[in-house]
Amino acid sequence: PNTAVTIEGHCSRTGGYDYNMDLSQRRANAVTEVLVQQYGIEPGRLKAIGFGYNNPVDPSDSPEAHDKNRRVIAEIVGDDTTADMKWNIYTVDQEVK
Repeated sequence: PNTAVTIEGHCSRTGGYDYNMDLSQRRANAVTEVLVQQYGIEPGRLKAIGFGYNNPVDPSDSPEAHDKNRRVIAEIVGDDTTADMKWNIYTVDQEVK
Protein backbone atom coordinates (compact mmCIF):
# COMPACT_ATOMS: atom_id res chain seq x y z
CA PRO A 1 0.00 0.00 0.00
CA ASN A 2 1.04 3.56 -0.69
CA THR A 3 -0.16 5.01 2.57
CA ALA A 4 1.76 6.49 5.46
CA VAL A 5 0.73 7.13 9.04
CA THR A 6 1.89 9.96 11.26
CA ILE A 7 1.38 9.27 14.95
CA GLU A 8 1.30 12.44 17.09
CA GLY A 9 1.72 12.26 20.86
CA HIS A 10 0.36 15.11 23.00
CA CYS A 11 0.31 15.94 26.73
CA SER A 12 -1.38 18.24 29.17
CA ARG A 13 0.41 21.24 30.65
CA THR A 14 1.09 19.49 33.98
CA GLY A 15 4.77 18.85 34.63
CA GLY A 16 7.85 20.31 33.01
CA TYR A 17 8.44 21.00 29.34
CA ASP A 18 11.23 18.44 28.81
CA TYR A 19 9.33 15.72 30.67
CA ASN A 20 6.22 16.30 28.55
CA MET A 21 8.19 16.33 25.30
CA ASP A 22 9.63 12.96 26.26
CA LEU A 23 6.27 11.60 27.44
CA SER A 24 4.48 12.65 24.25
CA GLN A 25 7.20 11.01 22.15
CA ARG A 26 6.91 7.81 24.20
CA ARG A 27 3.14 7.82 23.65
CA ALA A 28 3.59 8.17 19.90
CA ASN A 29 6.28 5.48 19.92
CA ALA A 30 4.04 3.10 21.90
CA VAL A 31 1.22 3.37 19.35
CA THR A 32 3.71 2.97 16.51
CA GLU A 33 5.10 -0.16 18.14
CA VAL A 34 1.62 -1.68 18.45
CA LEU A 35 0.97 -1.01 14.76
CA VAL A 36 4.23 -2.73 13.82
CA GLN A 37 4.15 -5.63 16.31
CA GLN A 38 0.45 -6.51 16.33
CA TYR A 39 -0.74 -5.36 12.91
CA GLY A 40 2.35 -5.95 10.77
CA ILE A 41 2.60 -2.42 9.39
CA GLU A 42 6.05 -1.73 8.01
CA PRO A 43 8.01 0.70 10.21
CA GLY A 44 9.02 2.77 7.18
CA ARG A 45 5.38 3.75 6.67
CA LEU A 46 5.07 5.16 10.20
CA LYS A 47 6.37 8.37 11.73
CA ALA A 48 6.06 9.10 15.47
CA ILE A 49 6.23 12.72 16.65
CA GLY A 50 5.93 14.05 20.20
CA PHE A 51 4.52 17.57 20.58
CA GLY A 52 4.50 17.84 24.37
CA TYR A 53 1.91 20.41 25.42
CA ASN A 54 2.52 22.71 22.44
CA ASN A 55 -0.77 21.97 20.60
CA PRO A 56 -3.54 21.78 23.21
CA VAL A 57 -7.12 20.96 22.23
CA ASP A 58 -8.27 22.90 25.29
CA PRO A 59 -5.85 25.58 26.59
CA SER A 60 -7.61 26.04 29.94
CA ASP A 61 -6.17 24.67 33.18
CA SER A 62 -9.09 22.47 34.26
CA PRO A 63 -8.94 18.72 34.93
CA GLU A 64 -11.19 18.22 31.89
CA ALA A 65 -8.78 20.17 29.70
CA HIS A 66 -5.85 18.09 30.92
CA ASP A 67 -7.77 14.90 30.04
CA LYS A 68 -8.54 16.19 26.53
CA ASN A 69 -4.94 17.22 25.92
CA ARG A 70 -3.51 13.80 26.83
CA ARG A 71 -4.00 12.15 23.47
CA VAL A 72 -2.49 10.48 20.43
CA ILE A 73 -3.57 11.41 16.91
CA ALA A 74 -3.11 9.02 13.99
CA GLU A 75 -3.22 10.64 10.55
CA ILE A 76 -3.36 8.30 7.56
CA VAL A 77 -2.29 9.75 4.21
CA GLY A 78 -2.44 8.11 0.77
CA ASP A 79 -1.04 8.88 -2.69
CA ASP A 80 -3.08 12.05 -3.13
CA THR A 81 -1.28 13.62 -0.09
CA THR A 82 -4.51 14.56 1.65
CA ALA A 83 -5.48 13.09 4.98
CA ASP A 84 -7.68 10.09 4.28
CA MET A 85 -8.43 9.49 7.95
CA LYS A 86 -7.54 11.17 11.20
CA TRP A 87 -8.15 9.60 14.61
CA ASN A 88 -7.88 11.11 18.06
CA ILE A 89 -6.97 8.52 20.67
CA TYR A 90 -7.40 9.80 24.20
CA THR A 91 -5.14 8.15 26.72
CA VAL A 92 -6.27 6.87 30.06
CA ASP A 93 -2.97 5.28 30.98
CA GLN A 94 -1.03 6.21 34.06
CA GLU A 95 2.23 6.46 32.16
CA VAL A 96 3.64 4.99 28.98
CA LYS A 97 6.91 3.21 29.70
